[in-house]
Amino acid sequence: MSNDEGSQSAPAFAETTARQANDERALNNPFCHSGFLIVSTFGIRALSFFSSTSDSRFAMKISGAGAQQKRQQKEIMKRFILAFIAAYVFIFFWGWLLNGILLKDIYAETPNLWRSQSEMMSLFHWIIIGQALIVFSFLMIYASGFAGGGVGAGVRLGILLEIAGIGMRMGFYAVQPIPGKLILYGSAAGLIEMVIVGAMVGAIYKPASPRTS
Repeated sequence: MSNDEGSQSAPAFAETTARQANDERALNNPFCHSGFLIVSTFGIRALSFFSSTSDSRFAMKISGAGAQQKRQQKEIMKRFILAFIAAYVFIFFWGWLLNGILLKDIYAETPNLWRSQSEMMSLFHWIIIGQALIVFSFLMIYASGFAGGGVGAGVRLGILLEIAGIGMRMGFYAVQPIPGKLILYGSAAGLIEMVIVGAMVGAIYKPASPRTS
């Protein structure tokens, strides 16, 4: 019996060994992994596609945000320029009305304190520059911390700045023989002037409303 079993087990062992060898060759065959390679290649390309798509979308979002920011800055600059022009025109004509017409007689009481008419006209450009600086400073202060409050904030800023102006007039009155009524009328007119300027600036220059995309 033992010899028959040995003779039967030998062919079976050889067949098993041959089958394992065939399986090993099949596993080592690169074409056997084509499914895996296809899936892997597709996965890599899919990941690359979604990655590039995500990057492009992210870049588009950044580009869109930058473009929106540029539009907002352009709108703010436009409002700044419009507010500057409006406030400057008002201050110019208000100064002419106040000093050239309403207070003309009071200025005439103290001719020794002022330049002659011809001298004033020769230096008139300094008046223009000075008024432009006043308006520019007003707008810069308003834009720095008052712009969110609109007209009310502009009026408050005008009152605060005119209070400072009244203090300066008091100092001039202490060192120069300026008529007291000129200080009084000038301060009252200055308060009206700055309130109107503040209201104009607050109405024109205001933060751009956020845009929803």
